[in-house]
Amino acid sequence: MPHRRAPTRSGPAIVVLALVLFVIAGGVLGAAYYFVLREEETPAAPREAEIGLDVPEQVIPFDRPTVDERTGEWSLEFEAQKPWREPGVIEALLQRARDCRDFVSDGSFARLYPEAPKSVRLRIICTRPLRGETGDRVRAGLAEIEGIEIELRGFDPAEFR
Repeated sequence: MPHRRAPTRSGPAIVVLALVLFVIAGGVLGAAYYFVLREEETPAAPREAEIGLDVPEQVIPFDRPTVDERTGEWSLEFEAQKPWREPGVIEALLQRARDCRDFVSDGSFARLYPEAPKSVRLRIICTRPLRGETGDRVRAGLAEIEGIEIELRGFDPAEFR
C-alpha cells in the first residue's frame, strides 16, 4: 500500500501571515502618507536673508563690488566667461548688464552698500577675446543701456582699443 501523507493545516497559517503582512504594509503606507501630508502643511523654513537686503529672494546681478583706493570710485564687476559663439550668450550678458543697472536705479544697491556713492560704474571683464562682429554686437548692445556707465575689460586690453 502506498504511503499517504497526512493532510496539513497550512490554510489558517497562510491567512494569518497574509493578514500580518497586510497590516504591516498598511502601517508603512499610512505612515508615509502622514509624513507627506505633514510636510506639505508645514511652512518652509525662512531662508537666511542675504547681507543687507530686506528681500531675501533678490538676486545680486554682479560678482563683486570694488573700490578704487585713489579715487574712491565704486565699480560693480562681473565676468563674461562663456564662449561668445554659444547661443544666447550675448543676450544673457546684455540682460545681466540691464539687471545691474536696475539694481542700482531701484535703490537695492544703496540698501546693500549705504556707504557707496550714488553713481557707480559697471565693469564687465571678458575672459575670452571679443573681436569682429561679435565685439560690435556686444558694444552696440551695451551702448543702448542707459543709466549706468559700462566699461568692458578683457584679458588683453589691446583688444579693446
